[in-house]
Amino acid sequence: MTSVHTLMPLDHYSLPFCAPDGGPKMDHENLGELLSGDRIETSPYVLKMKKDMYCEHLCVTNLGRAEQSTAQPNKVAKAIRKEYHSNWIVDNLPAASKVENDDNVVTRYWQGFPIGFISEEDKKAYVNNHVNIEIMYHPVEHEEGKFRIVRFTVAPFSIGYEFDDTTAPAEESYLPKVATIKNPIASCDATKKKVHTAYQMLGATGHGPQLASGKVLFTYDVIWEENLELKWASRWDIYLTMDE
Repeated sequence: MTSVHTLMPLDHYSLPFCAPDGGPKMDHENLGELLSGDRIETSPYVLKMKKDMYCEHLCVTNLGRAEQSTAQPNKVAKAIRKEYHSNWIVDNLPAASKVENDDNVVTRYWQGFPIGFISEEDKKAYVNNHVNIEIMYHPVEHEEGKFRIVRFTVAPFSIGYEFDDTTAPAEESYLPKVATIKNPIASCDATKKKVHTAYQMLGATGHGPQLASGKVLFTYDVIWEENLELKWASRWDIYLTMDE
């Protein structure tokens, strides 16, 4: 994780975020990545080619004590206040960041996506505990059943779930066990038609953001979109003009 306010990177797993079973493993890197200080580690997120996923449960983790004026903030809140960003890659493509609000949706091609934000109203730190992982792909010419990833976007959300963390078995064995959400938004409601998480769902149900403290449920959506116009050779072009 990196921040524009400091040259000191943070190991993602130095904070109490969800980790893969057995702990993260280092990926093999090339010389350029080693010289630049990059360290690539595995993640607990599960992606299956062309398989959309809805409100998948990653884990429940304790981020630490609530922020107080008389004590130092916990490590996650401290990192949010320093505007740290998570830097993810899929098929060697770095994540672009998509941000939604009441008025519009903005996609920024910059270094990672924010792990949280500071509220303008109460000045407290809130964690982004849900992400939409959006992946564009196209088929490989003359090779049936093979595909190439040409764009990778992450849309972070902060969702104040009320949940019971007594976990139940997941529907598929490769997914983690699930918690019971007591106030599900539309994308997490198994009794309704499957839809992907959107900012408008939060306002419609009165969900507030998730404070960066205490027990927090982390979730994610996966969205696959076929794009026949974006060529494999051009997939890096957008990053040449990425924001600082």
